[in-house]
Amino acid sequence: MPVNSERGLVLEMRHTGERLVLHRVRNREVIEELHLSGTLPARREGPPLHIHALEDEQGQVISGTLSARLDGKTMTVGAGGWARFPKGSAHRWWNAGDKALVIQGIATPAVDLDRFLHALFEVLNASDSGRPPIFYLAHVLHRHRKTQTTLVLPRIVQSAMFPILILIGTALGKYRGNAWPGCPERCVGAPSSSIQTGTLVAFTSLSNCSVRLSSGEEVAGAFDVEALRRSHGPIYGINIGAVVDIVFESQKNLARIVRISQKEPNRPSEAIPPSEDGRF
Repeated sequence: MPVNSERGLVLEMRHTGERLVLHRVRNREVIEELHLSGTLPARREGPPLHIHALEDEQGQVISGTLSARLDGKTMTVGAGGWARFPKGSAHRWWNAGDKALVIQGIATPAVDLDRFLHALFEVLNASDSGRPPIFYLAHVLHRHRKTQTTLVLPRIVQSAMFPILILIGTALGKYRGNAWPGCPERCVGAPSSSIQTGTLVAFTSLSNCSVRLSSGEEVAGAFDVEALRRSHGPIYGINIGAVVDIVFESQKNLARIVRISQKEPNRPSEAIPPSEDGRF
């Protein structure tokens, strides 16, 4: 059963062991993004070939190895590497390695990917055999057809077949009430998280630091290096005492630092490492 908490929407696929945590964040440019973190056990398939019509998706491999196919080309991304899936591209990903895959990513802007995944996970988990109930699957795929396309069947077949299945399902009472798998009244997607401001009070590494909030509470944090590069361009050091902007991850009291809003003139703690193209 999906869990929608203050920190995020938690989805688990019982047939593959895939686990996702999603939450929405409105960035400084007032664009709402969907932040994702996930795990997939070794030697397991991820989602089938699919297309996000309006959302650019990018993710970093935290540990393990990501295998992916993008517009007909296969790639492999190791720990620390990034994969980018532009909107409109046909892509899929899986874990061909012997270790669990851990990833973090962002879909921009947040359109309806969280609602789609919320409903799709419910439908796929409703079957003991792993084969999704066709009436419920048709309803989810058809209502999200303009923004999310799963290429399990040719599009022309989906556009002809799904409305007929939904008509039959309606006549059979499959969609009565709101307890059926994938019901849109329940599958409302991820909660929104606002950016909070705090002060950097301890720094061991980019993935291990502490931030004090205005309430006086201290939270553990990690720097989102890609977000910092996007918002600042070159960054050569981080100061204790810097005022930083954070968003909370799914786990309680774990903050992701997405922006340095003010730098104090103290000794730099550590430089942001360069990206693959040599820029900071």
